[in-house]
Amino acid sequence: MSSVTSVCRRVISKEGMLAEGMPEAIADRMLDLERYFREDRAGTITDDVKRVTGRVPRRFADYVRDTTPSGLWNADVASPVR
Repeated sequence: MSSVTSVCRRVISKEGMLAEGMPEAIADRMLDLERYFREDRAGTITDDVKRVTGRVPRRFADYVRDTTPSGLWNADVASPVR
């Protein structure tokens, strides 16, 4: 989180979000998320992907590289979500 706060250099407050028109429930969730990152809890590595899918997790960049030949990432080839 230190890298984020060093770039933003802003104090996040519920009052500020509410003053900008954000609904209170969303402001509360944003503060939860900010605290999650500030407490460095996002850096925890788990085995959740393997437990859920049965497969070893891989980097997103590797997934994109491996699926690019299929045309999955071409907007004109991808089928619309229905």
